[in-house]
Amino acid sequence: MKAQTDGNGRILIAIPRIVLDAREGGYTDTRFIVFLNGQGADYEQVYDDNVIALSGLNIDDHRAVRVVGIDFPKGITQIEIIGTEVIPEFPLSIGLATMAVGLMVGIMRLRSVKQIVH
Repeated sequence: MKAQTDGNGRILIAIPRIVLDAREGGYTDTRFIVFLNGQGADYEQVYDDNVIALSGLNIDDHRAVRVVGIDFPKGITQIEIIGTEVIPEFPLSIGLATMAVGLMVGIMRLRSVKQIVH
């Protein structure tokens, strides 16, 4: 994902397992690899339904997605997430479009929540 940030922030991304996943031995979840502007970064897998609901993400089946929370500093222009499994039958353009829409909705919701809190 490419973006232009004008301040520090946090983004929640719902990644459908049919698009991208990170598993060890095909069964056990393992960590994604995350880069911010090409530099390795940490993230948090989010399990809290309240946090997910505040972000505006609508998730019916938590087993079908992994929600990733990434904190980023001002000036970040690229966020890259790498997993161990990509499903080739799933059209990449549809997956990317779905993730992009989800990212934008998440950013807009988080900004509005941040403005209300401050």
